[in-house]
Amino acid sequence: WQLPNGILHKHLQGMRPDIIVSTTTIEKEVETTTVWIIELTCPTEQRFVASNDLKRRKYEPVAAVFRHQPNINIVELVPIEVGARGRPAASLRNLKPLLQGNYSKAVEEAGRAAIIASMHIYYGSETLLWTHPTM
Repeated sequence: WQLPNGILHKHLQGMRPDIIVSTTTIEKEVETTTVWIIELTCPTEQRFVASNDLKRRKYEPVAAVFRHQPNINIVELVPIEVGARGRPAASLRNLKPLLQGNYSKAVEEAGRAAIIASMHIYYGSETLLWTHPTM
């Protein structure tokens, strides 16, 4: 995977966030680069807040690496949660500026993917070896 200019894999201290998106806009001849660090977890609905806090603390050092880069203006650390039963947490709203018009469809797809993944985990729970499910 490719990181924004100036960032090396060794700078991330062995951590690999699920998604890193870098966008650059030019407005009135001023270039602004924004980096989104997105980390997904699929806890039970009762653990949404705790899971968000854990991911935020875990990936803050990664966000700090990006914040110290002179060519990056804005860093958004966005832990998001989708419940194992498909219910999206309120944290998904933090992706609205990035997803824009595709937000509703993305939330629906995230819920569907969580349900399918949970189903495969459940069906595979009786076997000792994990095999990749065909979807």
